[in-house]
Amino acid sequence: MVRSKANLQFLRSQINPHFLFNTLNTLYGTALEENAGRTAEGIQRLGDMMRFMLQENNLDFIQMDKEIDYLNNYIALQKLRTQTSQGIVIEDNINEQNCNHRIAPMLLIPLVENAFKHGISLNERSWIIINLSCTEKNILFEVRNSIHAKRMATRKKKDRASVL
Repeated sequence: MVRSKANLQFLRSQINPHFLFNTLNTLYGTALEENAGRTAEGIQRLGDMMRFMLQENNLDFIQMDKEIDYLNNYIALQKLRTQTSQGIVIEDNINEQNCNHRIAPMLLIPLVENAFKHGISLNERSWIIINLSCTEKNILFEVRNSIHAKRMATRKKKDRASVL
């Protein structure tokens, strides 16, 4: 009985991603048929990111190129979202040369996600600069973003409220 239940759970874990990727492929094809290139690109990148989450995210370490692919997909998705906003500049300088290191999966992405979450305003000029390069021994990673006064004021109010 326990073995049957475990087998059923394993089967379900295989079917759910399979269904999801089939659905994404259907949406991707529909977007292409409707000449919605940006939507198709977004769906394709989302699928690649989800595949990474399912295949690589559970490992202790992955090759740096896999992490870079994930970063590039995430940045490209964000660029799709902000593409029509003229006051937003996103500069990504990712140099993969010498990036032969192994790294914990999803180690770099939280910094980039936070830059997009806190550094982008659709109402104000905004910018994000992402630099990544490697030496034989080191990974050099820098993420910088604009700061918006309204968000800073809101954050200060929250900080004061939590101190009181």
